[in-house]
Amino acid sequence: MIKFGEKIKELRIEKKLLQGDIANFLNTTKQNVSRWENGHFEPSQENIIKLANFFGVTTDYLLGLENEDGTKIYENKAVQKKTAVQEKPEILKLYELLPRRYQAELTGFAQGLLRSLEKDETKRA
Repeated sequence: MIKFGEKIKELRIEKKLLQGDIANFLNTTKQNVSRWENGHFEPSQENIIKLANFFGVTTDYLLGLENEDGTKIYENKAVQKKTAVQEKPEILKLYELLPRRYQAELTGFAQGLLRSLEKDETKRA
């Protein structure tokens, strides 16, 4: 995945612009633009928005959250967490429908599963 600064540099060169041109547009210094391109600093949120508008791309594209074609990029962990959060309310609804005796059994079963998973992860490490 291309980093933020590399994207700015790539877009700038594509448009045959100098760092000074970008600096003038954003009312900042050429040194700041250089620092952004080299990954030493990141621009403010306001300047990220201005850069996106200037280059005709989205802020998500500049930040590495989408491809050039607009396809969103997600890390697997983020998608898994989102899915887990979406499923949790349904699981809780089902749990609450159970009589207390079965809730206790289900809780014990879930705790046993978690212990088994922890043991498996310890063996892999």
